[in-house]
Amino acid sequence: MVTSSQMFGFMIGSVLGGTMSDRLGRRPVYLSSIFLQASSSIAVSLTHNLFVIYIFMFLCGIGMIIRGMVGMVILNEVVPNAHRKNVGILAVISESLSGVLISLLAWLLPNWRWMVGSISAALFLIFIPIAMFVGESSKWLLQMKNQKKAKKLNQNDAKICKDESDTSCECEEINVSPEETSKQQKVAKYTYLDIVKVDFIRRRICILSFAWFAADMAFYGLTFNTNNLGGNRYINSFLSGAVEFPAQFVCFMVVRRIGCRRSFIVSTIITSMCLALTPLLHEVNEWAGVVSAMLGKLVITVGYTILFIFTGDLFPTMMRTQSYGACSFMARFGSILVPYILFLGKTVHSSLPYVIMSAISLLSAIAMVFLPETMGLPIPDTLEDARSHKRYCVAAVFK
Repeated sequence: MVTSSQMFGFMIGSVLGGTMSDRLGRRPVYLSSIFLQASSSIAVSLTHNLFVIYIFMFLCGIGMIIRGMVGMVILNEVVPNAHRKNVGILAVISESLSGVLISLLAWLLPNWRWMVGSISAALFLIFIPIAMFVGESSKWLLQMKNQKKAKKLNQNDAKICKDESDTSCECEEINVSPEETSKQQKVAKYTYLDIVKVDFIRRRICILSFAWFAADMAFYGLTFNTNNLGGNRYINSFLSGAVEFPAQFVCFMVVRRIGCRRSFIVSTIITSMCLALTPLLHEVNEWAGVVSAMLGKLVITVGYTILFIFTGDLFPTMMRTQSYGACSFMARFGSILVPYILFLGKTVHSSLPYVIMSAISLLSAIAMVFLPETMGLPIPDTLEDARSHKRYCVAAVFK
């Protein structure tokens, strides 16, 4: 229940994060999410009432997911184009690094209250430099027609740019015609309901939501189940975080060579095989089961990263945020169910969680066949651009 409370917070935060940052600004929402996560974690480490822990874990989950979502948006909108991919990779690697360090911290502080409290203290410490050095996104300010402040921010950014000709360091006065303004106002009214009104958009959302659900279940299932693999739980936790490092490089290579759709299908099939083999190998040799589980964690990490890229490639610009929010919302059902699926392994049969996760992963790979491959295609700006991908769908199935 404690874990599911946090995952339910992830679900709610997935919907709230994009809307709040679009309306209130990137910086205040980002800072508020860090403060919410830090204060909620402190409360969890201090309270002894289980119901209160549920509440604060829920709030902590909201803060965590909003911080992650808005943080990536800030990176995309602030970092110059030439460095955006490199900074994005560093952001993912830093997240993987935290998974490795948490096992060391847990070994040094075996009491979970002290461990959670120390993490909260670290969040409060980094809050200060972030508040000092992270400014508002100039792109958001321009959308809100605050050109004066946006220009001032870009002039400050230009002082530290190596190449002042970089478009990310320039700010031009934008004159918008009444017709374009009307279009912008119409586009700004898009909501989550709009993504289910168009047939091919609705179909893509359904398939991707199931893929996110399956990937989330497999990822967190393998992560949370490290203590049940036998052996040293600190070493298992360390390995579970360490395998995410090579996963990012594998993802980078396969996406460039065979595209997102086929990469996800291959990675998910391998994940399904690893999940099915883990309980069988564990009966033969404990470490063989651990190796199979870690390989599955590596491959599902590749698939999860691919989903982030692939989802943005299939939807027009003005529906992209809503598509990420909808898919992330559905994915949290998978992570909420994980603790209960793992509990079945303790009460019914130890192999049952692996069978369930393996079957769902395999079904998601089959469902992904019916989406178009986006390799070599530009990111769609309009509904018509996204619809043009449909003609590749049939060919992509047999390619």
